[in-house]
Amino acid sequence: MNDAARLEMFNYFAGELLDLLPADQQHILLYLALFDEVPLPLVQGLFPDIDIERFFVTLVEKNFFVSYTDPDNRIVLFHHLFRLFLWQKSRAILSREEQKRAYLAAGAYYLQRTDWKTALRYFRLAKDYRAMEEILRRFGLTLLATKQLLTLKKNIDDIPEDFIQKHAWLVFFLGTLAMDTQPAKSYPLLARAHALFCKQEDILGEIISITQLVAFHISVDGFFKKGYPLLERAEQLYRDHGDSLPEVVRIRLQQALGGGYCFFHCDLEKARYFAELSLARARRHGFEEISASSIIILFYVHAFGGDWQAFSREIENSLSLMQSSGVSPSSRQHLLETQITFLALKGDFQNYLRLKRVLFAKAEKDLVSQGQIKAFLYSWSATFAIAEGRLGDGREILNTAFEEGYAAGSPHLQSQYKYLLAFIAACEGKRDEALAAAKKSLKHRERAGGYRFLGLHHLYTGAAFVQLGLLAEAENSLEEALRIFTEVSDAHLLAAAFLHRAFLWLQRGDEKKMRADLLEGLGRMRRGGFDYFFSWAPQVMVPLLGKAVHLDIEKNYAEHLARRRFNSGVLDSGEFFPLLRVQVLGRVELSNSGANTGHKVVLTPAQRRVICYLASVPGQQVSLEEFQLVFWPDIPPNKARSRCDTLISRLRTVINELMRPSPAKRYLMVDKGMLKLANAQIDVVEFKHFVETGFACMKKENKWQAANAFHRAFQLWQGPLPMETDVDEVTSWFSAEILDLYIRGVESWGTILREQELYEEAIALVRQALPHAPTNDALVRLLYHLYVQGNDAFRAATVLREYKQALLREEYLPAEIDEIMAYFWRKR
Repeated sequence: MNDAARLEMFNYFAGELLDLLPADQQHILLYLALFDEVPLPLVQGLFPDIDIERFFVTLVEKNFFVSYTDPDNRIVLFHHLFRLFLWQKSRAILSREEQKRAYLAAGAYYLQRTDWKTALRYFRLAKDYRAMEEILRRFGLTLLATKQLLTLKKNIDDIPEDFIQKHAWLVFFLGTLAMDTQPAKSYPLLARAHALFCKQEDILGEIISITQLVAFHISVDGFFKKGYPLLERAEQLYRDHGDSLPEVVRIRLQQALGGGYCFFHCDLEKARYFAELSLARARRHGFEEISASSIIILFYVHAFGGDWQAFSREIENSLSLMQSSGVSPSSRQHLLETQITFLALKGDFQNYLRLKRVLFAKAEKDLVSQGQIKAFLYSWSATFAIAEGRLGDGREILNTAFEEGYAAGSPHLQSQYKYLLAFIAACEGKRDEALAAAKKSLKHRERAGGYRFLGLHHLYTGAAFVQLGLLAEAENSLEEALRIFTEVSDAHLLAAAFLHRAFLWLQRGDEKKMRADLLEGLGRMRRGGFDYFFSWAPQVMVPLLGKAVHLDIEKNYAEHLARRRFNSGVLDSGEFFPLLRVQVLGRVELSNSGANTGHKVVLTPAQRRVICYLASVPGQQVSLEEFQLVFWPDIPPNKARSRCDTLISRLRTVINELMRPSPAKRYLMVDKGMLKLANAQIDVVEFKHFVETGFACMKKENKWQAANAFHRAFQLWQGPLPMETDVDEVTSWFSAEILDLYIRGVESWGTILREQELYEEAIALVRQALPHAPTNDALVRLLYHLYVQGNDAFRAATVLREYKQALLREEYLPAEIDEIMAYFWRKR
């Protein structure tokens, strides 16, 4: 409607309706237009001398665009255009005092009925800031606990600054609301609120401001040291007042104690106690937002203790919160960050990169969140670069990190970046730079605090000193790291410290001490289920794993680590050799896992068939007799053996060319009448392992772990096994099994992605699979619902058309197709 039409409509309302009422009744309507809805008791309070019920009955009878919204006829609502007209007139005619009187009456009315969100809004319109502060003091914490931050923000954003600065609760809530979006503004407000509460001897206010300051120092600025006195005071307040506090405040205080003991002092026993206590209470009262915060603290308790099983179990238990409307986007982001932290601790680089992309996609329009995320991830990415021997990439990542505004103000992050740089520079032989970085790392850590992180500083700088040949300094640093990690019971980093010290003894030539620490470090890794740790580096671990195999110290686990982390086998002498990389998914190719050239050899059809066959048989080994029968079933045994020897010899020649100086007999073995493909990374074998792992996790309802396994599997997928013209039965059956695993895996993982609302990723996954099974009902159904949930009705309809066409191509009769489509809709 244009302006002229709107004015004409208003004139109609005014001339034809409003003027029919007496002036005093017109005046009442102008008052009532200030309210979104009009409860009769509220109006009666404003106009006690008027029969309000009879007044509204008359309005309804005369079609004054008024209706009742409840069965008892106690709440009245104006037509929106009529209310707009009245509201504009009321703003022009009613004095500010009259408007304020109406808003104050409405605020008092809703407050009496404990509808404090509506009361807060009307007191804001009345500019009664003291009444607003009282509501925030009594009910604001429940708003925070139930993720109603927007309600708070809308109501206190426009309060004058000079008034806010004198009122502790308003200052507190402004500071809290600014934590995620304006962290630089948040801290001064929270600190001022805390000072005001203390000055006013407001115990409740002091407690709640301490909880928020502790959270700020943990999750925003990393100034753990500033939290030490706050934690001490929090514990005293909990002892003195814990039992008498409102439930929300008690839970928040327990969270602050749990988080503080975890991050500030790494007292994991106390941290676990308070985090579990707060989580149990939050769940009992249905506070999902607070539950998310408690779970995040438990995540880090498990992380700092090196308990991967408990960590993964906690992630699975938290998945429902990731999709809950009762959890704020900020808390869901933090839950996702902790998942990434777990993958970083485990060294699962592939799934780390996938979730990193998901995290950035979710924070796409939030520049503050993106800055925080980048700062948080730089240390992980640099750590991975060091672990993979990419020192130049690690240096480049850190150079970028140092220039980021968010990280520049955080001594906690700067300390991490500096000790990583110290190790990189030491490996590059840059002594002065390494020593300067180590010194700055310690200086930043002394400012930031954080006991466990001091241990990490000593671990990395100790490792750097070994690389520089400063063995006495290295021993002191590593001893300190061991002392701290022993004290805080960090099983993960204890293993790392023992292994770095073993490398120190190796450099000193002290074999007895080296053996002891090597046994201790590898034993702790095996028992903890670790195949990676922070400060993992090939410069350290390659010689140590070689020694372990040579000296028969945790030999099997050392060989497993060499294969997992370095794509290498280890001879009894301790010498590393590359694995043969075998691809049979989509195409047959061989490559050298230790070569960076990407060189691949040309295989004949017969050689490709041998590789596919050996990849298909159990254990990748078969008797020579059976092999000959499969490949030359109609040829006499002596001739078949001759052809077999020739084929093996020629294939070994190809492998020799690819793997030299490692001999081909190490990969294509003939031993005691058995032909075996050994010391190889075979894509289809790994694919099968990861998909079956995913199914096993799904059976246990461990969907997050299942998704990680499926992702690892589908990164290997390039298509089904290529079928040569004379394919054998074993390979044919195995190929069919793999294709079935693939289709079922796509259905399972696609369903998980759908539940996580990652529709684009799920659609791409299913679209890639459909050409291999165009009439698979489960895949078609999944793709259809993905488009529907993504609000793409056109593509959803296209899926159904393509399904019908695929059924026609497979020669289904029209009646059968109609029956299948009817079943499709029945099974929705």
